[in-house]
Amino acid sequence: LAHMYSPHLENEIKFPYIGLVVSGGHTILFLVKSFHNIEFLGSTIDDAIGEAFDKIAKYLNLGYPGGPIIDRFSQDKEAKFLDDFQDISLPLPEKKDRYNFSYSGLKTAIIYRLKKYEINEKNIKSIAKTFQELAIKHLLDKTLNALKDFKIKRLVISGGVSANSFLRSELANLKEIEVYSASLPLCSDNAAMVAGRAYVDYIEKKEYNKKTLKETAFSRLSFIHKGKRIL
Repeated sequence: LAHMYSPHLENEIKFPYIGLVVSGGHTILFLVKSFHNIEFLGSTIDDAIGEAFDKIAKYLNLGYPGGPIIDRFSQDKEAKFLDDFQDISLPLPEKKDRYNFSYSGLKTAIIYRLKKYEINEKNIKSIAKTFQELAIKHLLDKTLNALKDFKIKRLVISGGVSANSFLRSELANLKEIEVYSASLPLCSDNAAMVAGRAYVDYIEKKEYNKKTLKETAFSRLSFIHKGKRIL
């Protein structure tokens, strides 16, 4: 839950809102009614979005962490979305997975398609851009489901992947939706977000024990089991 607090460090954000946590280990949607009234909506059933970026970057021999590298390549003026990837559909269209994500299948689909390519300096930036846009569109697809279903006009996004330039540009284009995220230096500042969340609990005199402290500090809550559908 500390991840979700980072945008609050710089913004006065009203409740309720849809909270989206996106990082190397997490891809989770929440309905947030207050700091202590948070409903889990869905999460990845396999890889987190940040993991998928890392694995694609590794396949392309771009280095680690993959997210910033792929984002940088994607912003190059020569990078174009590859037509050969237009038919790759977004994962989990079923109603039961309306708020769940899947990045393992998307990653595998991209890699199998790339086996037909001779990856070189001319097309690698376009490959990076193609993967990035597909990954972010999947993220937005599920997030917009939640905003629509709960009739909420406020979105708070946090975690390292919230620094992604394409994600930020797409969010900026959302009409009638208030979007809040941390500034780039705070997107991955774990110390600041944990301290900020701890302060909120302190002034509300929230009592801690070992279990509640762990669940408050980390967004991998006890009821979230990676690789399993919760709903």
